Amino acid sequence: MLIVRSPATGAPAVPFIGRTLEQRQAAGEDNALPAGSPPDRVAGGRDGGSTPSGDRTDASRTGKDDRQDGKDSATIGAHDDQPDDATARIDTQLIAQLARRDRDVRAHEAAHQAAGGNLVGAARLDYQVGPDGHAYAVGGEVSVDVSAVSGDPAATIVRMERVRAAALAPADPSSQDLAVASAAAAIAADAQRQLAELQRQTAVVAKVLGSYQPSAATVRTGTLLDRSA
Repeated sequence: MLIVRSPATGAPAVPFIGRTLEQRQAAGEDNALPAGSPPDRVAGGRDGGSTPSGDRTDASRTGKDDRQDGKDSATIGAHDDQPDDATARIDTQLIAQLARRDRDVRAHEAAHQAAGGNLVGAARLDYQVGPDGHAYAVGGEVSVDVSAVSGDPAATIVRMERVRAAALAPADPSSQDLAVASAAAAIAADAQRQLAELQRQTAVVAKVLGSYQPSAATVRTGTLLDRSA
């Protein structure tokens, strides 16, 4: 049993468990310590000059804490460089992503231009500056002529076929590319209907002209007019 003493008066304080030494001596217990025994001696007979187990534990803990503090300081010092390393890794990854995006954007717009020819304008690119200070293309667009050829549905169909091919030329057409291709297909379909109607009207006129036979009166009148002239 340990007795916790007050550091101010030296009087025994409330023990952790059991009764005080004086209480045990007053009760005449055989295993109580003699009156002249050192106050720090325990019932097991250990010398009071020795460091109690609790004190040894505290001392050991103190030394361990000191070592732990040193370890923590070393750990903190080791971690000081980690944010810079992490930032460098993130920058490297971002630069690689931007470079990849730049290649994809330029290839995408080049595919539009190659397929569309003179129907497609120059590419306009959007840039983002990377951690290395370099400007990378992250988006782009090209203009394309989707107007119909006035009075010539056949030429309109040819133009819309080129527009549609230009819109779908990239390996990964965007939603806007697909919308342009759909619009070109609709214009071509309308031009196809116009062309069919024009062909039908032409056929009718040809049929009428092919079946036309001038009458005898018309021939005589024409002859007389020719003679009088």
